[in-house]
Amino acid sequence: MDQLIENPTEKEMKLQRCIQSLHQDLQVAHQSKVSLQKALVEANKQDYEKLKAKVADNEVYITEILEEKTQVEEKKQIITEDYENLKLKVADMEEQYLKEKQIIIDDNQNLKSKISEKDKGIAKLTSQVEEQSQNEKQIITDLKEKDLYIAKLVKERQERSKETSSIGLQFNYLIPSMDKLDCLSDVQVAERKLFLIQGDKPQLMNWEKYGLRIGVQKESLLSSETVEVAVVALVGGQFEFPPNTVLVSAVYAVSLSKPLLKRLILEIQHCIDLTGRPGLSRHLKFAIAPVSTPSLPYQFSIVEGGVFKTDSWYGAIERKEFCLVCILGEESANEGGNGVPIASVNGDTEEGEEEEEEQQPQEKDEEGEESEEEAEEQLNYEEQEQEEEDEQDEEGDQEGGDDDDDSDSSSDKTSSTAPGASGAKVSKDGEKGKPENDGTIIATKASGSAAAIPLLVSETENESEVSTKDIFGDPVHKTLSTGVRRVITYAGILYYEEDRAEDLVSFTAAKKLSALTEFIKKKHSCAKIGQYLYFRFMPNCDDSPYIELMFDTPQKKPSTGWTIEPHIEPCRLYQDDVDKFGRKDCSLPSCCLISVYETIDAVSSLHYSIPLDGVVRPKTLFIHQSLRTSPSSNPTTSSSSSNVVHESTSVSGASTFRSDFAHRVMTECTGMIKERVGLYPLIDRLVEKRMISEAEKGQIIDTSTGLTANQRMDELLSLVKASIREDGEDFGLFLEIIKQENTRRADRLAQTLLDNYKKLL
Repeated sequence: MDQLIENPTEKEMKLQRCIQSLHQDLQVAHQSKVSLQKALVEANKQDYEKLKAKVADNEVYITEILEEKTQVEEKKQIITEDYENLKLKVADMEEQYLKEKQIIIDDNQNLKSKISEKDKGIAKLTSQVEEQSQNEKQIITDLKEKDLYIAKLVKERQERSKETSSIGLQFNYLIPSMDKLDCLSDVQVAERKLFLIQGDKPQLMNWEKYGLRIGVQKESLLSSETVEVAVVALVGGQFEFPPNTVLVSAVYAVSLSKPLLKRLILEIQHCIDLTGRPGLSRHLKFAIAPVSTPSLPYQFSIVEGGVFKTDSWYGAIERKEFCLVCILGEESANEGGNGVPIASVNGDTEEGEEEEEEQQPQEKDEEGEESEEEAEEQLNYEEQEQEEEDEQDEEGDQEGGDDDDDSDSSSDKTSSTAPGASGAKVSKDGEKGKPENDGTIIATKASGSAAAIPLLVSETENESEVSTKDIFGDPVHKTLSTGVRRVITYAGILYYEEDRAEDLVSFTAAKKLSALTEFIKKKHSCAKIGQYLYFRFMPNCDDSPYIELMFDTPQKKPSTGWTIEPHIEPCRLYQDDVDKFGRKDCSLPSCCLISVYETIDAVSSLHYSIPLDGVVRPKTLFIHQSLRTSPSSNPTTSSSSSNVVHESTSVSGASTFRSDFAHRVMTECTGMIKERVGLYPLIDRLVEKRMISEAEKGQIIDTSTGLTANQRMDELLSLVKASIREDGEDFGLFLEIIKQENTRRADRLAQTLLDNYKKLL
């Protein structure tokens, strides 16, 4: 065995070598294993680091998610709490609503029961009113019979005392006093008014809005009597006045339902500035004309009497018989050789005035002695005033006038020529002197002339008389300018109206008479009134005074983007044309139209000055305008002025009106219309708008039909409703006519009619 070991065999050697090889392989494998383990450890270490980093990132992300989750949960909690609170509030509101609803239901039930009770009460009151109305009608009938009996007694007493022989013809006791003035034809009516005289106490009926005051003396009536006084203010018509006179007031028609025991005192506004001119008052005269005339025009004649105070714009006269009455101014006066004025027109007188006329010859002698003193005093005043005018003209070039003119021209101390004081100066050798001021030529005594030589030719329209000398050179009479025409005061008013793309500004002038200005305001009822002023025309050499609106004056304030265009050049108003307003051929006042345009780049506001040339005192008008902010269908909202005194808005709330709905509204509101609208003004405006004809007007106002005023109104409204049934647009026209009443009550009526119409749409 040992031998075998010591001598191994080849097989063993192979085995030994195999074992060694295996040991080597095992060692290599062990080394590979160790290497692999090291590599695996390194790889695991790297993976671990990566995984650790990734886990760290995930932990950050998870932390952020958890934070967001926490915030969301907090918001959810807040929303939940808000929802719960809101739910509680809604529940409370629902509960409150149900309570209020129940209260309203209860109130409606109570209201219905009250309305039912009131309807019963109204029905009862209606029956009582109807019964009372019947009683009142019976009382009125009894009163009329009593008035007739009293009138008969008064008439018999007056006939016995022979105070008048025409009272029975003048008054018709069965016809209301306003109906007596319905016979006026072809006249322009400014307004109608009805006054009541009650009892035997003195009364004053003030209608200064249209330039009239009526005074009633004590004991003009019995204590139980009532008399109607109907007055119509006229601004024009077919009137013919005595030659050499000018109308200086409105014309008034006055009528009484029955005669008074004493005369009424009429105080009429005139436009003559008597301040500092006491001598001019004797050239103002009252004139009358009969209301009923077989043919036109109405012929006026001067009546004696009347008082004109220098500190008042009213003249007063006592009248017993009534008709058309006005105030005239004498444009020139005749004088005899001794300088005593001769009446230019013989005046009419009333009964009871004869005693006053008997005293007039004595008064004329005294006037002759005072005339020279008055002329001298007036001349001194004229010279002083002329100096003031010259100074004011110089200042006017620098100052340019004032937008705020005095509202009363009585403070205007600028005077015109005194009677006989402004003529040409006369030289001692008998030659005619050079004319001064208004250019009136006064004749003087010339050296002996074999024939009659003209001394003076009148410069006025109405004068045609020429003074002459006799064969011995002594003047027979002289014609002197009274200066009345120079001191007529006028009113000028600016109106703003919107006319599509432009704004229309009109400057209107008329005599300073309330009746005229109110008439003009009604004509511009849809316009906004701007600045108004009073002025007198400046006499000029060609005896055709005018005022001119000057548009070429440099402006103190910017007017970029604005265009001011007058509609006529030169933009003048002549005194003769202004005085023609009211004549049969001149139914509209004189005015100057001015268009005002604006562009996109215009300044926001316009303050454009327009000096007036040809007025006694320098004045400047200013057009105030602002950019339009939005289109407007109302013509009164785009224009503006800093001196606004009146504003009127359109009542048209729809472009078209359905005739059936409009007729229904008129039918339902007939009673309301009768209560708030006067019959006669409504008739005139309906004729003017051609909704009724003159023939239909004549039928309604015809007194022979025996209809009452209420029945006449029913007839008139029937015609209006028939017209509206044919054409719904007449309803809009009727609303505008109501608005022309220019009262808050009329405005409310028009708005009520329009609202009732809209409810039917």
